[in-house]
Amino acid sequence: MDAHRGSPLSWAYLCQGRTVEDLKHSLLYTTMELEQTRLLVQEELRKRDDQLVELKGLLSKAMKERDEAHEKCQRLLLDKLLLHQQQQQFAAAPLSGVSSIEDEPRRGIESNNGFSSSDCEEIYPFMF
Repeated sequence: MDAHRGSPLSWAYLCQGRTVEDLKHSLLYTTMELEQTRLLVQEELRKRDDQLVELKGLLSKAMKERDEAHEKCQRLLLDKLLLHQQQQQFAAAPLSGVSSIEDEPRRGIESNNGFSSSDCEEIYPFMF
């Protein structure tokens, strides 16, 4: 029917047998339907806008939580690395403060496997 809008014959056909009062009533009814449809569309658009605002809020919250989790993960990885390094240093360090043969320059071969009597006294003070 859009193709016939401008045609005077189509208007004549549509208006044939109808009074002006019928046409006014039909126009009023069509206008009310159009207004109702327009209001429904506006309401739907408002709901969609509200949904977008809510989704943006959820996205922002999720991004913030992601960033916080990433920072926490980085801190935990750094803590783990530091702990691992401390464990390696502890494993490599001599126990009870006694030097090992590798830590001191050789003083010659002694009768008690490279340890002086003072080394033994530090380890076992109750025996001497």
